[in-house]
Order: sequence, then C-alpha cells, then structure tokens
Amino acid sequence: MTSFSSLGYGDTRGWGPDYNYDALPGLELPGSSGSPATLSYTLGAIGKTLTFSNVVTRTRASLTDGTLAIFLRLVTTDQHYTRIDYQWRKRASATSWIPATADEIALTISGDGGHVSFHRAPSWHDEFGATIPAQPSGSIPWTWATTGPDDLCGLAVSFDDKLGLRHFLGGADPNPGITCTP
Repeated sequence: MTSFSSLGYGDTRGWGPDYNYDALPGLELPGSSGSPATLSYTLGAIGKTLTFSNVVTRTRASLTDGTLAIFLRLVTTDQHYTRIDYQWRKRASATSWIPATADEIALTISGDGGHVSFHRAPSWHDEFGATIPAQPSGSIPWTWATTGPDDLCGLAVSFDDKLGLRHFLGGADPNPGITCTP
C-alpha cells in the first residue's frame, strides 16, 4: 500500500488504500495468498478504528489478466477539443492490450458504460464529464464550452463492474504548469 484516498461520484462516497503497482511491482493485496487477512484503519480525526476481518482478495495476476480499460484520445483542432475517441481494450499480457469485444464488455460492466470526468482549471470542483458507451470503440462529440489542453487540470476514467466495484483507470497528467486547486 502506498497511500489512502477518498472518492466521490454522485451521492456515493468511498475511501480506501491505494496500491502503486508501478513503484512496487511485487506488491500483492492483503488476503491474496489464500489466507484471509484482517485490515484495520484508524480515522485520525475522530480516533475511531475500523476493522475488517476475513478479507480475501485476488492475486495481482488475476486482477490484471483480462482486465478491461477504456483508452481515450482527445482530438483537437486549432488547440480546441472537438471530440473524444474511445476504445475498450482488454489486457492480454503484462505488456500488451487488445481490443475488447462487445460480449466481453457486456459480461463485465454494469450500466450504460464507463465515465470520464474532466476538471477545468483552476478549480478541481469545476467538473464536467461524459458517458463512454459500452461499445468496443467510437467517438463522442465535444459539446462543452470551448476547451483546449491548457484549460484542463485533471481527468479520471472509471467504470462499474457487475460485482459493484468501481474501477478507476487513472488519468492523464495535465500540461506542465496547469494544476487544480481545491
């Protein structure tokens, strides 16, 4: 584990550990060895400890092999976004991704597809977004106020699976010097 973070989406709130697999390639989740783990988190602000017993998770390999992800391309014309091209892909190996089929997408995700959230500089709270359809690939027209690469300070891509887990797929780094304020 490398840190903790919170999340918010609509009226859903969450909190949990972050695992940095790039920095720690041998890291496995607690409970993935076949023996249940007990996880305890102390909320420092109120001094309350939350304990979760009998936690069993999957191994890193089982979480990554066949994992779906949404790949995005923000298309610009004259330094203004005109559309979002997307493609659902499936992890084929530790180093490669292949296009996901409509059946694989339908089997894995719940709802209408994924979601991309954009944060307009300078405020993290100036947010807008789009649904990424549950189709293998396509384009979404850019329908928001004129925006270009220097206007965004962050983005996030996610989808919910049929088990009710939200998968955050990471985001792009903003242009150098562009940051979000709280």
